[in-house]
Amino acid sequence: MAAQLDYSYDTPKGVPGGIYDLSFSDIVTRMNGEADGVMGYGRAVVEGSSPADDVRLPDAQQARNVVAGITAALPNTEQDTGGRLSIAGGRPLSIMTKGRIWAGVGPGFVQKYSRDAYLIMDGEYRGCLTNEAKGYSIWEPCSAETEGAVEIVEEGQDGEHADGKITASKLDHVAEGYEPKVGDYIVTRIIYAKPTKLSGIEFTGVSDPENGIAVVEIGK
Repeated sequence: MAAQLDYSYDTPKGVPGGIYDLSFSDIVTRMNGEADGVMGYGRAVVEGSSPADDVRLPDAQQARNVVAGITAALPNTEQDTGGRLSIAGGRPLSIMTKGRIWAGVGPGFVQKYSRDAYLIMDGEYRGCLTNEAKGYSIWEPCSAETEGAVEIVEEGQDGEHADGKITASKLDHVAEGYEPKVGDYIVTRIIYAKPTKLSGIEFTGVSDPENGIAVVEIGK
């Protein structure tokens, strides 16, 4: 005989932009100020060209980046031919301004006790959050002629600390699927620059880093 063992009101498995629980929340409607396919769910958005009317993703090149809330997922959004979520430009969006929601996080996110949230302002993770006050970059393979290329050398090899040389143990983040080996030439690629600390949004301690999401509370 089955028995209900959990009477909580939270969702054990989340999706980007999914409402986390049944606690009080405020959700408003704004128009998507981005082009087709640019906006995503679970992204922090800022006021667009017409405040209180449209929103856009943050942009480090823009002087005004006032966070308006986080995009809440809608079940009727279509996918493109590649199976990717595609939100059309100019369509209405649901924006959570108060409550708990699954937000997208950048690859630099690490689960920890700190509740501080930082907004990523550039690159493919624009609008995602992180809890590290630093940018994120990866090492990827390249040719010896590539500008900025360095060679991977063996540990303890003469000249391992010389310019243009590096050991595999010094590589903090590498491109997905790449396995560094001695003799390879690699170059660093910036995924996003130093993020901006937010006020009014904080992490709750619930996260799913493998799927790039974490629960945040906004408007506390």
